[in-house]
Amino acid sequence: MKQLQFLIKPAAGFCNMRCHYCFYRDEQQNRVNPEDCMMTRATAETLIQRCFVEIEQGGFVSFAFQGGEPTLAGLDFFRFFTQTVRKYNQKRVTVQYAIQTNGLAITEEWAEFFSKDHFLVGISLDGTPDVHDALRPDAQGNGTWDKITQTIKLLRRCGVETIELGAQSMSDRVLALAGRGHTAQDVADAAKAVKAAGFKLILQMMTGLPGADDECDVDSARAIAALEPDGVRVYPTVIVRDTALYDLWKAGRYREHTVEDAVRVCARILPIFESAGIPVIRLGLNPTEDLSGGDAVGGAYHPALGELVKSRIMREKAEALLSGAQPGSEAVIRVNPRLMSQLVGQHGAKRTHLIERFGLKRLRVKPDAGVSCIELD
Repeated sequence: MKQLQFLIKPAAGFCNMRCHYCFYRDEQQNRVNPEDCMMTRATAETLIQRCFVEIEQGGFVSFAFQGGEPTLAGLDFFRFFTQTVRKYNQKRVTVQYAIQTNGLAITEEWAEFFSKDHFLVGISLDGTPDVHDALRPDAQGNGTWDKITQTIKLLRRCGVETIELGAQSMSDRVLALAGRGHTAQDVADAAKAVKAAGFKLILQMMTGLPGADDECDVDSARAIAALEPDGVRVYPTVIVRDTALYDLWKAGRYREHTVEDAVRVCARILPIFESAGIPVIRLGLNPTEDLSGGDAVGGAYHPALGELVKSRIMREKAEALLSGAQPGSEAVIRVNPRLMSQLVGQHGAKRTHLIERFGLKRLRVKPDAGVSCIELD
């Protein structure tokens, strides 16, 4: 393989914060053996060794850490991990590290380690100090804004460049119904402050929250794009067992945001960010054993949601190209080879759909590296 990407949860759902909206806390408490969830060094070494067996010479591998709170695995664990990567990386593979942390346990020693090994560090803040302290207290119920902002300054001194903010929506009504505790203006003010401090800015948004519809979510995407972040993550809403949203859904007070709903609206949202030159870093929740094993009881949970959305966008582009085709005619579409599967589909299903939709006698699809996307021949 030329590229491999790993999402690693070394501390499972353990966390030193008690965020009001976090469902991992309940998941961790409900495990049969919650204390046996820390990744061992033996497991880490097995993962790394297997990675460098599979990766090709000169390839690329990404190790991304999240939680819970991944730093609870300890700095010694992370030092062991990067040392072991160096031990097995005999093929001149480019290695990238990333970590999403709440920043509460970060010390100068941690910051120097992140800088030395070139970690992309994301730190979560919720809007203004009052909002953040209300929603993201520590295990004793104390506010964490002051500590996290001190951590950010420390990371900045050590060369860390990126801060991630959870916007979720730019509709005050939706934010209120979802209990997020901040407003759209809070998001704009926080984004401005992060950029003014010289950091790169990543914004998160969600689709299908209580009170939202397609137009509301598309408007939120436009408002987020206007804040000019350096990247975005888009998370369609998933219903997780034993959460407040789960209770609303069971009571009939929340309509499920299905995979089809998410694909439809995200096919409108992605082009907004792409046209603004804003990378979409992630689309959809990262698959986990717990979510795939039954904790995701409804909503837009799919391990390949991003591919479904890209295929939908490609189908709509092809339909636009063929809109003037005469029934019974033949057509030829040229497509960039890397996008071929998105246009043709598994076993040619998407090409068959286009033939039937427009009554074509034949539809040829030709790979053409000189085409950026697709063109009608």
